[in-house]
Amino acid sequence: MKKIIAIVMALVMMMAVTVPAFAEELNAGATAGDAIVKTNTSAIAGDGEYTVTYPATMDLVWETESTQFTYSVTSQLKTGKCVSVTVADKDLAYVMTNATGVELVYSLSGTTNGKTTMPVVNGASFNFNVDVAPDAWAAASIDEYKDTLTFTSAVVDL
Repeated sequence: MKKIIAIVMALVMMMAVTVPAFAEELNAGATAGDAIVKTNTSAIAGDGEYTVTYPATMDLVWETESTQFTYSVTSQLKTGKCVSVTVADKDLAYVMTNATGVELVYSLSGTTNGKTTMPVVNGASFNFNVDVAPDAWAAASIDEYKDTLTFTSAVVDL
């Protein structure tokens, strides 16, 4: 009985794998015909692919009130999708510190919440600024101050 069930199951699996072939014919009575051309996206994982390129290090010139930086997005996504990018301080404090813990307060302006306007873009650029107020510079000793900005990206609906 087990052998019969195994043979039946093997036949069922073979029938499930077969793909019917559809064909059209032209003959003397029909000199033109149509064929449908379509894409197959079954091999595409998720909503597609994108890359966000941003500066790994952002150097501020001492006593410069606003320094501009750029990040860019390249994407090929499914229809109706786009890329959203957010730039923020990792702990939302917006404070650079030196080696001894002295603080230098800053802020961000410009496009810190960028969003592409279509599914396919090739290097869409977004500018943002790191701003340090003159009184913050005046109160800081000359030293190297550091903080970390986090770039967060996601595929979202247009």
